[in-house]
Formats: sequence, C-alpha cells, structure tokens
Amino acid sequence: MKAPLLSIIIPAFNTASSIKHIVAAILAEEFTDFELIIVDDGSKDATLNVIRGIAAKDKRVVVRSQRNGGPSSARNTGLKKARGTYVQFFDADDTIVTGALQKIIHAAERSSSADIIISGHRVCLQVNKNSKKYCFAEISPEATTIGGANLIPYVVESIGNDGQLYNLWNKLFRADIIRKHSLTFREDIRFGEDVIFGLQYLRHAKKMTLIPDVTYEYLSSSVTSVFGASSLVPEYREINDQELASFAGEDRSQELDDLFHWVRWRWLLSYWSAIAGSSLPRKEKLRLVAAIPSAKYIAAKSSRHIGTKKLGIERVLKTLLASPHAALAFATMFSRTKRSVVKARLLKRRLR
Repeated sequence: MKAPLLSIIIPAFNTASSIKHIVAAILAEEFTDFELIIVDDGSKDATLNVIRGIAAKDKRVVVRSQRNGGPSSARNTGLKKARGTYVQFFDADDTIVTGALQKIIHAAERSSSADIIISGHRVCLQVNKNSKKYCFAEISPEATTIGGANLIPYVVESIGNDGQLYNLWNKLFRADIIRKHSLTFREDIRFGEDVIFGLQYLRHAKKMTLIPDVTYEYLSSSVTSVFGASSLVPEYREINDQELASFAGEDRSQELDDLFHWVRWRWLLSYWSAIAGSSLPRKEKLRLVAAIPSAKYIAAKSSRHIGTKKLGIERVLKTLLASPHAALAFATMFSRTKRSVVKARLLKRRLR
C-alpha cells in the first residue's frame, strides 16, 4: 500500500461530540494524499465508536485505541503508525480552515529545503457546539524563511512575543527528521510537552518557512485560558525552562541572552497568573509564588534587544519577586485586565 504524503495525528479523549467536526473538515479537503490517524486514549464516552464509524466509510482514516496515557502517549502511538513524508498534529476539539492542507503542502513543496512549515491560526470562542463561534485573535506570520545562525534567536524571540511557536497544530514536520533523531513526546509531564517537542525538533532543523495563511482555528470555551492542575506543578515549569535553556545554548550573544531571559519573565508571569486563577486557598497560592527561585531571573541592562515596554515589565516583576503578596495581587490584576480585553474584543465582534 503506497505511503501517503501526509500523516495527520489526532489524540482523542472523551470527544465524541466534537471530533466529528474537525474530521469532517479534514476529509472534505481538496488535498487528499493523507492518512488521518486518530488515537483513542481510553475514552469513557462514545468517542471510539464515533471514529470507528467514520473509518468504516473512509479508508484514509486509521483508528488506534489504547489505555489512557495522556495526549503525549497518544501522539507517540500515532507517530509509530505514521507512514507519511510529513507529519501534522491536530486537536480533536478544534477545526481547520478550508483549503488548509493544500496551502501547507504547497508551501512545503515550494520550499523543499525547509525542515518545518509554520502557518497562521486564529483563536475563537465557542461555548458549546450549538453556540455561534466568535474569533477574537489571529496570528498571521509574515512570509519568510529563517535559517542558519538566525534560527535560534528567531525561535526564542517568537516564543517570547507571540504564539506561533507554542503549539503543534500550525506546524508541518518532516517525518524523516523525527525518525532519524527518535523524537517523541515526553510522557512524564503534562504541561508544555508540545513546546518541548517543538524545541527538540528545531535543534535538528536547518531552515524553517513561515506562511501568512491562517490554516487552523483553536476553539476555546472560555474567554481566557483555562489553567489545569498540571500548569501549577513547579517541576513541569522547571523542565520547560531547562529545555529552553538547552535550546538557546550556553554561549549566547547579548541579544540572544536578553531574548532568552525575557521568555523566562513571560513564563513567570504566566505561572503567577495560573496560580492566581486557580481555586487553591490563598495560603497555598502564596506558598507556590514564594517557591520561585528568584536568582535565575535577570533583567536586561538596556532596552536595545527587547524594547522599552518589556524592560519595564522585567523590572516590575523583579521587584515583585521579593514579595509573594504583591506578586499574587499583581497577577490577579493582570488576569482580570486580560480577561476584560478579550471580552471587549468579543463584544466588538458580536456588534459587527
């Protein structure tokens, strides 16, 4: 049986009511040279029956079932079965934009020397499957190709500035690089494993191509990110930090060093926000905030490489590190402000 050009891998856990939407969108694409590998990760609902029913009608759909091991385990199972030249990871709760696969593959064929293709995406709110969808954020990277000595600084800067390198679903990976370096998703952590996989892959990439086409829609049921319990585990955060440090390297230029430390500050604020938005007792929140090892957080000496605004944020956060109470209050205010901005964007969309 001829191997397809593209392998699409979707982990599925209790998504019986949603997975059929993204699967329908994929199967309706004009581009057809793909296999769709759906890995049921021990679902307790009718997910397995739903995807088996779809597979019975379309031979491009491959179903695998396993005991619950988490999304990383499910993606690893999918990688073992993948036969394509390229690999792409989607999530069961989201959807793709019409023509997405053709645009992505066309970009890969046009930039045949690129090791990864990165496309745009948008963030949409859909409270439930019957509600109207409102898209309030869109990231559309400028068309460019990055390689050589510019690749690592670009990746670190992007991680600190936008979301185009955080997630899996807007990236097309080369299967030969994954196989050659035995790349897999870490199954021992439940936070940031997608970022870690991306960083480990990019260590072996020589060139990446970005296209402005929006190909994916991330669907959220809340106006702000819902932080799970895994986001509060400091050990997971530390592993993410170690992977970023390893990727950036020890012999960093001043520019790369400033960009690297800005990511640390941004991740620190994200962690504080997760703590502030959790349902934990205040005493426990303060304990988690106080547990942050402040020594590794270094503010830039000038705004040359990160800009005045980021430098100001770094200095404010540096001051807050000395006071868990002040840090928690700031994170709570920051989260509320962010939520208000998103609500304003949604209201504007609804009034159009």
